[in-house]
Amino acid sequence: MNKETKYIAYLRVSTQKQGFSGLGLEAQNEIIQNHLRDIKPIAEYIEIESGRKTDKDRPELRKALEHCRKEGANLIVAEPTELIGTGTTSDSNYVIETIKTVNEINPDIMVLQGAGISNGQDVYNTIKLGAQATGSTSGIIKAADPYAMVEEMLFNLRKAWDEMNG
Repeated sequence: MNKETKYIAYLRVSTQKQGFSGLGLEAQNEIIQNHLRDIKPIAEYIEIESGRKTDKDRPELRKALEHCRKEGANLIVAEPTELIGTGTTSDSNYVIETIKTVNEINPDIMVLQGAGISNGQDVYNTIKLGAQATGSTSGIIKAADPYAMVEEMLFNLRKAWDEMNG
């Protein structure tokens, strides 16, 4: 992790109860801090909104992305906690709108969509929707044969990439 790189954290919970209890936010903060280690984000944006809403309904995400553009910072986001390990992927409209919103603010930002990726088909679908990368940890760890799952995911990643880029 480069200590010169700036990071801005974006956290989202889908219900007021999750937000007020701090359970979802605490878990996301822990994920982000574990990744960044001793680097502190220069800012943090918190949103309490349904996972079904589009990015147009997420003012804090827009603020965070704009702040990233101004500071030359990277946005760091933990998976939506309600999808981690469930095998339920983010809604396709959410994926499309997220990518569109990020690209409107800065087309040089690469978008990773990770929530609920559990198999190669999920990887394929997410890349075909326009994400440049996907998460995969839960899908690999929970697979009966983790090595075979890695191969399946990589095969589908390459397949989607080849179809989109000739």
